[in-house]
Amino acid sequence: MQKLTQFREQKGLSKGDLATALGCNRSQIGRWESGLSQPSFAIIDKIDRLTNGEVTINDWYQSWLNRSE
Repeated sequence: MQKLTQFREQKGLSKGDLATALGCNRSQIGRWESGLSQPSFAIIDKIDRLTNGEVTINDWYQSWLNRSE
């Protein structure tokens, strides 16, 4: 998901940094950012809180809809 990538890069975070903050692994971050998979609702909630609402569940839903078209 592009919005997650933009947030991460804007904050100067590596995929590993973000993974540590979310309690997951670096490869999962890569899959989410590339749109190959979606995080669980619990992780989406953590991302929402970590980004102070810059990346929300609505962004993930829109990303999923766009992928489905």
